[in-house]
Amino acid sequence: MPPSGTIGAVRRMVFVLEGQEIEVYVQATDPIETGVRMALVKSGETLGTANEWQVRDEKGGLLSLSDRFLSFPTGSRFYLYAWREAPTTP
Repeated sequence: MPPSGTIGAVRRMVFVLEGQEIEVYVQATDPIETGVRMALVKSGETLGTANEWQVRDEKGGLLSLSDRFLSFPTGSRFYLYAWREAPTTP
């Protein structure tokens, strides 16, 4: 459920980290980095900052942390990899 008091187009996104699905609610105009930070906090992951993670979409495409959620429908899944463990090809 979205946090109370949110305004605008709130979207539910799912981040997958080591097989764990982490649901976060973001504004459509938020950068992906915001969702990554929220997912890391919810997962209890303590390995560095959002910049130390690679984000891939459902098709395996590498995303930039500065990309916005505008082009992704609610419920989209994003896969997180620590840069040291990240796949080199989708």
